[in-house]
Amino acid sequence: MSAERHISGEELEEYKIALVEFRITLDEYRMAVQDRIRGVEDGIRGLEDLIRGLEDHTRGVENCIRGVEDDIRGVQDRIRGVQDGIRDRFRGVHDGIRGVRDRIRGVQDDIRGVQDRIRGVQDGISELEYLIRGLEDRIRGADNRIRGAEDDMAIQESIASYKPYLTPATRSFIHGLKKLRLDNLEEAVIRENPCCAICLEDFAQSAEELITCLPCKHYFHVNCIVMCLEINHILPLC
Repeated sequence: MSAERHISGEELEEYKIALVEFRITLDEYRMAVQDRIRGVEDGIRGLEDLIRGLEDHTRGVENCIRGVEDDIRGVQDRIRGVQDGIRDRFRGVHDGIRGVRDRIRGVQDDIRGVQDRIRGVQDGISELEYLIRGLEDRIRGADNRIRGAEDDMAIQESIASYKPYLTPATRSFIHGLKKLRLDNLEEAVIRENPCCAICLEDFAQSAEELITCLPCKHYFHVNCIVMCLEINHILPLC
């Protein structure tokens, strides 16, 4: 038999202290594990909340998609309605055009009928009526010639009475006129003076014809202003 080993009081106290420290460490470890478990549980609940939020967001997106699809279908229905309306209007316009064409053909037929009647009436006019019309034409021609002669006499008398007051421009002034072409003028000048102040023809319609500017800043065709200056030195617009 082996002899039993007796534990001293000091060793027993050390064992007790070690046991208490072990229990404290074990309690601390247990509390740490519980804290971790609670943290994991909180994380799981957070993930569950996140999943529910994602599911709600997914349902919202699906609802939005369905709304967009409904809007698209509504737009497509409207487009089809507009297309149907355009086709109906086009058919109505086409039918209206056919009706107008039929009416035009009817009017043309009526016109041809009237023309045939007129030709029949004209064929039935006697030679005496033709003679009367010829005499009337001659009388009107004589009257026109008489009025023309009277008008010519009045114009000649007016010119003769006014001519002493006209003074032609000097030849040196006429020869000294500066002659330009349309492409030599600035756009601003063309906008302010688009046409000859005498013949009223746009300069752009006769781009090859020479243009001149007098000291009064009025623009004319050279041929037009020379014809006027040879009669009177006073400008037509001044």
